[in-house]
Amino acid sequence: AVNPGNLPVLSGVFASASVPADAGTTAGTQFTNPVTASDICEGDLTSSVVLSITYPGGGSGTSWPAGGMFPVGLSTVTWSITDAIGQTVTATRTITVQNYQLLDAAVTFGGVLSGSSSRQVRITHGGSSSVVTVNVPAGVNPTAVITDMQVSIAAGDSCLAAKNTTHSLTDTAAP
Repeated sequence: AVNPGNLPVLSGVFASASVPADAGTTAGTQFTNPVTASDICEGDLTSSVVLSITYPGGGSGTSWPAGGMFPVGLSTVTWSITDAIGQTVTATRTITVQNYQLLDAAVTFGGVLSGSSSRQVRITHGGSSSVVTVNVPAGVNPTAVITDMQVSIAAGDSCLAAKNTTHSLTDTAAP
C-alpha cells in the first residue's frame, strides 16, 4: 500500500529574499543553491531535483546560473522532487536583486566635542545624493561610521563625496 504521509522532503529552501547588488558590479548578486532532497524509502534524491528559474525580462533556465549570479530584478526559483511512487513536493521562492549597492563609510569630523552628538551628512555619488544621520562619539576628531547605506548603482561613478549639511567642507573618495 502507498503511504502518502511519507512525501519526499526538500531541505535548505531559503526564504524569498530582496538583496542589494554585489559591491563593485552592476550585474546582480551571487546566491548559493543549498537545496537537497531526500525520501524515507529512497534516501538522497538531490540529483533528481528539477529546477526551474524565471529571470527578469522573461528568460528562463533549468540549472543554477553560472557562479550563482542572479541579475538585477525579480527572479522566481522553483524546486520540485518526485519520488518513485509519484509523490511530488514543490517549493517556489523569489530572489529580488535591487538596483543599489550598500556603502560603508567612515567619516571623521575635526574639532572637539564635549559630548556625543549626531550630524547630518550628505553623500553624493553620480547624479544623486542621500542625507544620512550619523551618531558622533565624544572626543577629539571623532569618527562616525555609516553602514549599509543604499547607493544607486552606476558603473561610471568614479567619486563619492561626503559633506556635513551645515558646513562648507566636503571630502571625496573613490567608491
